[in-house]
Amino acid sequence: MHLSVEAAFYKKVSIMSENIPNIEVITSNRGNIMLIYKNFKFIHAYTSKDGITRWRCYEKKCTAKIFTKTNYVLVKVEGSHAADHSAIDRRLIDRQIINSACKRKAVEDVSMRPKKIILREIGQSVCTNISVKDVDRVRKNMYESRRKILPANPTSIQSVHDSLRDMNILTMQDKKTETYIYMLQKITELCDNMGRLFLPTNITSDFEKAILNAIYEVWPRMNVVG
Repeated sequence: MHLSVEAAFYKKVSIMSENIPNIEVITSNRGNIMLIYKNFKFIHAYTSKDGITRWRCYEKKCTAKIFTKTNYVLVKVEGSHAADHSAIDRRLIDRQIINSACKRKAVEDVSMRPKKIILREIGQSVCTNISVKDVDRVRKNMYESRRKILPANPTSIQSVHDSLRDMNILTMQDKKTETYIYMLQKITELCDNMGRLFLPTNITSDFEKAILNAIYEVWPRMNVVG
């Protein structure tokens, strides 16, 4: 099964190599690629000019190394793990695989509910050791990832107007339908420029006729609550 993961660029994450089934590619909490081999974690050490990459055990004192070529195909294994260094619990590996995939999807599609993303990734994954507690942790990490790329929620009506004014959207000029249409279209345009789809399904508003007309002009099928 193949999933995606981000490091310096997005590559395959949480996948089983087609050639070496026991090598898995995951990401660390900092977004760096890591390999799992026989339930031990390996981090990138060096890539030679001929394309061979050396990976060392994530435990600093451990001398175990593995070497891979293109697509993380295993070439050879060197050294052995220290006696006091045991393999990682499989449940922790499975949780990191799901966590990486869910965080990536949460950033790619900020409108999708975390619950839906988690259920989809678990359903598509080969992981079988995910607990309710693990799901709660993944959900929190997803919200944290989104907070890093999205602006903070406004704390007052004035802060909403201030934020819109910073984006060159004048909301206090008048209360004409044309002005509201311009404001809504401008917000949509700004989201498009950021690579985000702004398509709300519900809007809470008062019963001011001008803004209602503008909402239905921009989004004809909008559900207005107020």
